Amino acid sequence: MDLPSKFEYELSCPPAALFDPSGLLRESDKAKLTGALVSAASQESETDIVDETSDIEYVLDGGSLLHGIPWRRSDTFAAIGQTYVEYVQRMYMKPRIVFGGYNDGPSTKDATHLRRSCGVVGPTIRFNPEMVCSARKEHFLANPDNKQEFVQYLSDVLEKDGCQVLHAQGDADTLIVRTAVSYAINKTTVVIGEDTDLLVLLLHHADLRSRLLRLKSRSKTKKLKQIDILSMKTRLGPLICHVLPFLHAINGCDTTSRLFGVAKGLPLKKIKTDADFKTAAKTFCTKGKTTADIIASGERALISLYGGQAGDTLDMLR
Repeated sequence: MDLPSKFEYELSCPPAALFDPSGLLRESDKAKLTGALVSAASQESETDIVDETSDIEYVLDGGSLLHGIPWRRSDTFAAIGQTYVEYVQRMYMKPRIVFGGYNDGPSTKDATHLRRSCGVVGPTIRFNPEMVCSARKEHFLANPDNKQEFVQYLSDVLEKDGCQVLHAQGDADTLIVRTAVSYAINKTTVVIGEDTDLLVLLLHHADLRSRLLRLKSRSKTKKLKQIDILSMKTRLGPLICHVLPFLHAINGCDTTSRLFGVAKGLPLKKIKTDADFKTAAKTFCTKGKTTADIIASGERALISLYGGQAGDTLDMLR
Protein backbone atom coordinates (compact mmCIF):
# COMPACT_ATOMS: atom_id res chain seq x y z
CA MET A 1 0.00 0.00 0.00
CA ASP A 2 1.27 3.47 -0.91
CA LEU A 3 0.56 4.93 2.53
CA PRO A 4 1.82 8.51 1.91
CA SER A 5 -0.62 8.90 -0.99
CA LYS A 6 -3.51 8.06 1.33
CA PHE A 7 -2.55 11.00 3.55
CA GLU A 8 -2.68 13.56 0.77
CA TYR A 9 -6.18 14.26 2.07
CA GLU A 10 -7.37 15.16 5.56
CA LEU A 11 -9.07 12.16 7.15
CA SER A 12 -11.08 14.23 9.62
CA CYS A 13 -13.39 17.19 9.38
CA PRO A 14 -12.29 19.63 10.64
CA PRO A 15 -8.53 18.86 10.74
CA ALA A 16 -7.66 18.25 14.40
CA ALA A 17 -4.17 19.69 13.96
CA LEU A 18 -5.62 23.10 13.09
CA PHE A 19 -9.05 23.32 14.78
CA ASP A 20 -10.41 22.46 18.20
CA PRO A 21 -13.51 20.23 18.58
CA SER A 22 -15.84 23.25 18.34
CA GLY A 23 -14.48 24.07 14.89
CA LEU A 24 -12.75 27.27 16.04
CA LEU A 25 -9.06 28.01 15.61
CA ARG A 26 -6.86 26.38 18.21
CA GLU A 27 -6.10 29.09 20.77
CA SER A 28 -2.54 30.37 20.80
CA ASP A 29 -0.62 30.76 24.05
CA LYS A 30 0.87 34.09 23.03
CA ALA A 31 2.32 34.80 26.47
CA LYS A 32 4.81 31.96 25.94
CA LEU A 33 6.27 33.80 22.96
CA THR A 34 6.78 36.87 25.14
CA GLY A 35 8.57 34.69 27.68
CA ALA A 36 10.73 33.12 24.98
CA LEU A 37 11.70 36.54 23.60
CA VAL A 38 12.52 37.86 27.06
CA SER A 39 14.64 34.78 27.74
CA ALA A 40 16.40 34.97 24.38
CA ALA A 41 17.25 38.63 24.95
CA SER A 42 18.17 38.09 28.62
CA GLN A 43 15.78 40.91 29.50
CA GLU A 44 15.80 41.65 33.21
CA SER A 45 12.58 42.32 35.10
CA GLU A 46 11.95 45.88 36.26
CA THR A 47 15.62 46.88 36.47
CA ASP A 48 15.54 50.02 34.34
CA ILE A 49 12.14 51.61 34.81
CA VAL A 50 11.24 54.83 33.03
CA ASP A 51 11.22 57.86 35.34
CA GLU A 52 7.50 58.59 35.51
CA THR A 53 8.20 62.28 36.28
CA SER A 54 10.08 62.85 33.03
CA ASP A 55 8.62 64.14 29.77
CA ILE A 56 7.03 61.03 28.26
CA GLU A 57 4.76 60.45 25.29
CA TYR A 58 2.19 57.79 26.18
CA VAL A 59 0.45 55.76 23.48
CA LEU A 60 -2.43 53.67 24.84
CA ASP A 61 -4.00 50.57 23.35
CA GLY A 62 -7.64 51.65 23.38
CA GLY A 63 -8.92 48.08 23.40
CA SER A 64 -6.91 47.24 26.50
CA LEU A 65 -8.13 50.42 28.17
CA LEU A 66 -11.73 49.72 27.17
CA HIS A 67 -11.79 46.26 28.73
CA GLY A 68 -9.55 47.06 31.68
CA ILE A 69 -11.82 49.50 33.55
CA PRO A 70 -14.68 47.88 35.53
CA TRP A 71 -18.25 49.11 35.06
CA ARG A 72 -20.81 49.40 37.83
CA ARG A 73 -24.24 48.15 36.80
CA SER A 74 -26.00 51.14 38.42
CA ASP A 75 -23.93 53.77 36.57
CA THR A 76 -25.10 55.86 33.66
CA PHE A 77 -23.05 55.83 30.48
CA ALA A 78 -21.92 59.36 31.36
CA ALA A 79 -20.59 58.10 34.70
CA ILE A 80 -18.85 55.18 32.98
CA GLY A 81 -17.20 57.58 30.54
CA GLN A 82 -16.08 59.78 33.43
CA THR A 83 -14.49 56.74 35.09
CA TYR A 84 -12.23 56.35 32.06
CA VAL A 85 -11.39 60.06 32.02
CA GLU A 86 -10.41 60.04 35.70
CA TYR A 87 -8.26 56.95 35.24
CA VAL A 88 -6.42 58.43 32.26
CA GLN A 89 -5.94 61.77 34.08
CA ARG A 90 -4.51 59.98 37.10
CA MET A 91 -2.15 57.65 35.25
CA TYR A 92 -1.01 59.49 32.09
CA MET A 93 -0.46 63.05 30.89
CA LYS A 94 -2.60 63.78 27.81
CA PRO A 95 -1.85 60.47 26.06
CA ARG A 96 -2.50 59.33 22.51
CA ILE A 97 -5.22 56.66 22.62
CA VAL A 98 -5.71 54.36 19.63
CA PHE A 99 -8.96 52.45 19.11
CA GLY A 100 -9.71 49.85 16.47
CA GLY A 101 -12.78 49.69 14.27
CA TYR A 102 -15.28 47.15 15.54
CA ASN A 103 -18.09 47.09 12.98
CA ASP A 104 -16.14 47.26 9.73
CA GLY A 105 -17.58 43.95 8.55
CA PRO A 106 -16.07 40.44 8.55
CA SER A 107 -12.40 40.22 9.53
CA THR A 108 -9.75 37.56 10.04
CA LYS A 109 -10.13 38.02 13.82
CA ASP A 110 -13.83 37.08 13.93
CA ALA A 111 -13.11 33.55 15.17
CA THR A 112 -11.00 34.92 18.03
CA HIS A 113 -13.72 37.42 18.97
CA LEU A 114 -16.30 34.61 18.98
CA ARG A 115 -14.16 32.46 21.26
CA ARG A 116 -13.54 35.33 23.68
CA SER A 117 -17.25 36.11 23.94
CA CYS A 118 -18.09 32.41 24.49
CA GLY A 119 -20.88 32.95 21.97
CA VAL A 120 -22.75 35.35 24.29
CA VAL A 121 -23.51 38.64 22.54
CA GLY A 122 -25.77 41.27 24.05
CA PRO A 123 -28.57 42.99 22.12
CA THR A 124 -27.93 46.24 20.28
CA ILE A 125 -28.55 49.17 22.64
CA ARG A 126 -29.00 52.73 21.42
CA PHE A 127 -27.87 54.59 24.52
CA ASN A 128 -27.55 58.19 25.59
CA PRO A 129 -25.26 59.58 28.32
CA GLU A 130 -28.02 59.72 30.95
CA MET A 131 -29.17 56.13 30.40
CA VAL A 132 -28.28 53.60 33.10
CA CYS A 133 -26.26 50.66 31.76
CA SER A 134 -28.18 47.56 32.83
CA ALA A 135 -26.16 45.09 30.75
CA ARG A 136 -22.97 43.31 31.76
CA LYS A 137 -19.96 45.03 30.23
CA GLU A 138 -18.72 41.82 28.58
CA HIS A 139 -22.06 41.17 26.88
CA PHE A 140 -22.54 44.80 25.87
CA LEU A 141 -19.08 45.07 24.29
CA ALA A 142 -19.36 41.67 22.57
CA ASN A 143 -21.90 43.31 20.25
CA PRO A 144 -19.80 45.16 17.62
CA ASP A 145 -22.43 47.86 17.09
CA ASN A 146 -22.57 48.60 20.82
CA LYS A 147 -18.80 48.57 21.05
CA GLN A 148 -18.30 50.94 18.14
CA GLU A 149 -20.94 53.37 19.40
CA PHE A 150 -19.47 53.38 22.92
CA VAL A 151 -15.93 53.85 21.56
CA GLN A 152 -17.14 56.88 19.61
CA TYR A 153 -18.85 58.30 22.71
CA LEU A 154 -15.78 57.62 24.87
CA SER A 155 -13.50 59.16 22.24
CA ASP A 156 -15.51 62.40 22.33
CA VAL A 157 -15.32 62.48 26.14
CA LEU A 158 -11.57 61.86 26.17
CA GLU A 159 -10.90 64.45 23.46
CA LYS A 160 -12.79 67.09 25.46
CA ASP A 161 -10.40 66.32 28.31
CA GLY A 162 -7.38 66.99 26.09
CA CYS A 163 -6.44 63.50 24.91
CA GLN A 164 -5.66 62.81 21.27
CA VAL A 165 -7.74 59.88 20.02
CA LEU A 166 -6.90 57.96 16.85
CA HIS A 167 -9.11 55.42 15.09
CA ALA A 168 -7.82 52.52 13.00
CA GLN A 169 -9.64 50.67 10.28
CA GLY A 170 -10.08 47.22 11.81
CA ASP A 171 -7.34 46.09 14.21
CA ALA A 172 -5.50 48.89 16.03
CA ASP A 173 -2.11 47.22 16.65
CA THR A 174 -0.34 48.52 13.55
CA LEU A 175 -1.51 52.11 14.10
CA ILE A 176 -0.51 51.93 17.79
CA VAL A 177 2.99 50.79 16.84
CA ARG A 178 3.47 53.23 13.96
CA THR A 179 2.32 56.10 16.19
CA ALA A 180 4.72 55.08 18.97
CA VAL A 181 7.67 54.53 16.63
CA SER A 182 7.20 57.96 15.04
CA TYR A 183 7.16 59.75 18.41
CA ALA A 184 10.08 57.73 19.78
CA ILE A 185 12.46 59.26 17.23
CA ASN A 186 12.49 62.52 19.21
CA LYS A 187 10.91 61.74 22.58
CA THR A 188 10.79 59.04 25.26
CA THR A 189 7.71 56.98 24.35
CA VAL A 190 5.84 54.35 26.34
CA VAL A 191 3.20 52.07 24.82
CA ILE A 192 0.57 50.93 27.32
CA GLY A 193 -0.86 47.54 26.37
CA GLU A 194 -0.94 43.85 27.20
CA ASP A 195 -0.86 42.12 23.82
CA THR A 196 2.04 40.02 22.55
CA ASP A 197 1.10 41.32 19.09
CA LEU A 198 2.27 44.79 20.19
CA LEU A 199 5.61 43.42 21.35
CA VAL A 200 6.13 41.59 18.05
CA LEU A 201 5.29 44.65 15.95
CA LEU A 202 7.33 47.03 18.09
CA LEU A 203 10.41 44.82 17.78
CA HIS A 204 9.83 44.53 14.02
CA HIS A 205 9.26 48.25 13.32
CA ALA A 206 11.30 50.06 16.00
CA ASP A 207 14.11 52.35 14.83
CA LEU A 208 17.28 51.77 16.86
CA ARG A 209 18.10 55.48 16.48
CA SER A 210 15.11 56.35 18.67
CA ARG A 211 15.41 58.06 22.05
CA LEU A 212 13.70 55.46 24.26
CA LEU A 213 10.79 53.13 23.53
CA ARG A 214 9.08 50.94 26.11
CA LEU A 215 6.12 48.57 26.26
CA LYS A 216 4.43 48.78 29.65
CA SER A 217 1.71 46.56 31.07
CA ARG A 218 -1.19 47.86 33.14
CA SER A 219 -1.44 44.47 34.82
CA LYS A 220 -0.35 44.24 38.46
CA THR A 221 0.31 40.50 38.18
CA LYS A 222 2.79 40.39 35.30
CA LYS A 223 6.38 39.72 36.37
CA LEU A 224 7.82 41.95 33.64
CA LYS A 225 6.07 45.31 33.93
CA GLN A 226 8.13 47.10 31.28
CA ILE A 227 10.12 45.96 28.28
CA ASP A 228 12.88 48.07 26.78
CA ILE A 229 12.13 47.60 23.08
CA LEU A 230 15.40 49.03 21.74
CA SER A 231 17.54 46.98 24.12
CA MET A 232 15.63 43.79 23.31
CA LYS A 233 15.81 44.45 19.57
CA THR A 234 19.58 44.94 19.79
CA ARG A 235 20.05 41.72 21.76
CA LEU A 236 17.80 39.62 19.52
CA GLY A 237 19.51 40.85 16.37
CA PRO A 238 18.22 42.10 13.01
CA LEU A 239 17.29 38.70 11.52
CA ILE A 240 14.97 37.60 14.33
CA CYS A 241 13.27 41.00 14.54
CA HIS A 242 12.81 41.08 10.75
CA VAL A 243 11.07 37.68 10.61
CA LEU A 244 9.35 37.93 14.01
CA PRO A 245 5.82 38.47 12.56
CA PHE A 246 6.24 35.19 10.68
CA LEU A 247 7.54 33.37 13.78
CA HIS A 248 4.47 34.61 15.67
CA ALA A 249 1.92 33.76 12.98
CA ILE A 250 3.22 30.32 11.99
CA ASN A 251 2.29 28.83 15.36
CA GLY A 252 -0.84 30.71 16.24
CA CYS A 253 -1.96 34.28 16.79
CA ASP A 254 -5.35 36.00 16.70
CA THR A 255 -5.75 35.23 12.98
CA THR A 256 -4.02 31.85 12.67
CA SER A 257 -4.47 28.56 14.48
CA ARG A 258 -2.01 27.08 16.97
CA LEU A 259 -0.34 23.99 15.56
CA PHE A 260 -1.05 20.81 17.49
CA GLY A 261 1.96 19.53 19.41
CA VAL A 262 4.23 22.48 18.58
CA ALA A 263 5.38 24.74 21.43
CA LYS A 264 4.88 28.47 20.89
CA GLY A 265 8.58 29.19 21.40
CA LEU A 266 9.80 26.51 18.97
CA PRO A 267 9.91 28.75 15.85
CA LEU A 268 12.21 31.13 17.75
CA LYS A 269 14.59 28.23 18.43
CA LYS A 270 14.35 26.91 14.86
CA ILE A 271 15.33 30.25 13.32
CA LYS A 272 18.69 29.94 15.10
CA THR A 273 19.44 26.29 14.34
CA ASP A 274 17.59 25.16 11.19
CA ALA A 275 18.79 26.49 7.82
CA ASP A 276 15.64 25.35 5.95
CA PHE A 277 13.38 27.07 8.46
CA LYS A 278 15.46 30.25 8.31
CA THR A 279 15.21 30.32 4.51
CA ALA A 280 11.44 29.81 4.67
CA ALA A 281 11.04 32.62 7.19
CA LYS A 282 13.07 35.01 5.04
CA THR A 283 10.95 34.16 2.00
CA PHE A 284 7.75 35.08 3.85
CA CYS A 285 9.20 38.45 4.83
CA THR A 286 10.64 39.36 1.42
CA LYS A 287 8.60 41.56 -0.90
CA GLY A 288 7.86 40.38 -4.41
CA LYS A 289 7.72 36.65 -3.76
CA THR A 290 5.19 34.68 -5.79
CA THR A 291 2.27 32.72 -4.38
CA ALA A 292 4.07 29.51 -5.31
CA ASP A 293 7.16 30.66 -3.37
CA ILE A 294 5.06 31.38 -0.28
CA ILE A 295 3.24 28.02 -0.45
CA ALA A 296 6.47 26.06 -0.85
CA SER A 297 8.17 27.97 1.97
CA GLY A 298 5.17 27.49 4.25
CA GLU A 299 5.29 23.74 3.70
CA ARG A 300 9.03 23.66 4.40
CA ALA A 301 8.52 25.64 7.61
CA LEU A 302 5.82 23.23 8.81
CA ILE A 303 7.96 20.20 7.94
CA SER A 304 10.78 21.68 9.98
CA LEU A 305 8.54 22.42 12.98
CA TYR A 306 7.29 18.83 12.98
CA GLY A 307 10.81 17.41 12.89
CA GLY A 308 10.95 16.44 9.22
CA GLN A 309 14.15 15.99 7.27
CA ALA A 310 15.29 17.17 3.83
CA GLY A 311 13.16 15.45 1.20
CA ASP A 312 10.21 14.84 3.53
CA THR A 313 6.73 16.09 2.65
CA LEU A 314 3.73 16.96 4.79
CA ASP A 315 1.95 13.88 3.42
CA MET A 316 4.78 11.68 4.68
CA LEU A 317 4.74 13.31 8.13
CA ARG A 318 0.99 12.76 8.47
